[in-house]
Amino acid sequence: MENRPILLVGPGNMGKALLKGLQRAALPNPVYIKTRSEASTLEMRALFPAATVFHHYEQAEILQNPIIIFAVKPVSAGVALAEMFDFIQQCVDPLLLSAAAGLTIQFFRSASPGNVQFIRMMPNTPCEVGAGFISAYCEPGIAPDIQRQVAFLLRGCGEVAFVPDEKLISPATALAGSGPAYVFHLVEALAKAGETVGLSTDFAQIAARQTVIGAAKLLEVLEETPEILRKKVTSPNGTTQAGLEQLINPALSVADGKLTLLLTETLKAASDRSDSIALEMTGTKKAP
Repeated sequence: MENRPILLVGPGNMGKALLKGLQRAALPNPVYIKTRSEASTLEMRALFPAATVFHHYEQAEILQNPIIIFAVKPVSAGVALAEMFDFIQQCVDPLLLSAAAGLTIQFFRSASPGNVQFIRMMPNTPCEVGAGFISAYCEPGIAPDIQRQVAFLLRGCGEVAFVPDEKLISPATALAGSGPAYVFHLVEALAKAGETVGLSTDFAQIAARQTVIGAAKLLEVLEETPEILRKKVTSPNGTTQAGLEQLINPALSVADGKLTLLLTETLKAASDRSDSIALEMTGTKKAP
């Protein structure tokens, strides 16, 4: 994929985060950006001066072996696919990487010309700073070396991992795609709890923020399991154990703890919503 042109469709927040990752990796691939307005065209040209930015497909050259990163919001995906149909039909051997949450490969195949190969992926927002996680699934028939090449292409965004079944993209999205929001809420909750037990607002917010940043850094640098790191912090009959016993009943396993059960329900709700998006887009109903 070293010299394959990259076309980004949908330069919103996620699209910009992916472009920054491509920049960070210092790829030699020529980059093209399709915008929705003249204002967006000016913004993208200022942010990514090395890219070719265009507003209408008529302004773009036909691309050989393009990698199309489709970062359009699900609600706008149908319109965006219709607009690009003729253009993509003229491209040679296009590969489309979809970052549209909930939309299946079948949805894209039904709205696209037959010359396209598809990979579904779900990046998370830390991709913007090169510390992201991208869950991905390749449709059947895509060679394993394409998976490796896609992971290499996106290395500037963070880590890429493939699931073996498209049905697993929804729970993967619930965990990694939505996960940063849950971590941010954990920081909010820790800070609010700190205030409740008597700390000032400023102190509680700084302490909660840096505690989560520091814990994440330990996970990254020490490369030990969360269980081992948790046990290192937890002295027998100490303060940490007293706190953990509110989250994990000593008579139960970690898997039965309050936080684990709450997060399980959280991921299930997010995963179910991901599954329902494609059904809404196609006008079908979820089976009872």
